[in-house]
Amino acid sequence: MNLELFPSYDDTSRDYPTTVVETTSRDRRLSEIAKLARGNHHTTQTQRLAAALKELQTVSTYECREFLDIYCPTARKFDLVQQGFKIETHWQTVRVESGQEHRVGLYVLV
Repeated sequence: MNLELFPSYDDTSRDYPTTVVETTSRDRRLSEIAKLARGNHHTTQTQRLAAALKELQTVSTYECREFLDIYCPTARKFDLVQQGFKIETHWQTVRVESGQEHRVGLYVLV
């Protein structure tokens, strides 16, 4: 495998968008949004992502999986882009419950 194809993501000098909502209330709100459009069909998953983006302006792929029950957030983002949503992807590193860090996408509604 040619590792030169994968750039280093340790660049901490970049500023990424952050949310103004406190984390616990944000998590709670994401869980509430998930309850509004129940089901595993791709259309209901897309509805959940759209609702979260409209209300919170940003949603990470980690939040999509953890709180919105969206298994493949990239596909749901693609669905929204096809519907005319303007969504940028920024990259950030998050620490999960196990203590490990993961690089995740942050979807920003523009």
